Amino acid sequence: MNIDRDSFNRFHPAFRMLQDNVHQILQDEIFPKVYEQIDKRSKEKAKRVTKERTKYVKDVLEQELGKKVELKKASSDESVNLKITSNKAVFRGIEPSLLKTKKAYRELASAILTIYETSQLERTSESRRDKFQKLLLELFSNW
Repeated sequence: MNIDRDSFNRFHPAFRMLQDNVHQILQDEIFPKVYEQIDKRSKEKAKRVTKERTKYVKDVLEQELGKKVELKKASSDESVNLKITSNKAVFRGIEPSLLKTKKAYRELASAILTIYETSQLERTSESRRDKFQKLLLELFSNW
């Protein structure tokens, strides 16, 4: 008769029944709640990061333009544009979810397109390039 611990754990009917019950409880009750909480925390973190990054893009533009900046999201049929008045600048940019790139890159791509549009306000191609480079490096410094 073999009475070592491994063979007892694997083959004893009482142990198998107990193991099956514990696994069933874990799968039916514990794991779904844990996964739900993980999903909730992940969504909250994603919202917080998106909000922080949007504020950072806004701060970079406000510093460059010297005006209050308002960022709005354009729908798929609207054009991207930048309107500057005497006291504020309103940028209507592409909604990140509409950009055809990897999901992880969408916010960054939207921010780059925003600063590109801002750089296009300059008169010469050299000054546009310089402005774009300056804004891009500033954007990347805290991304």
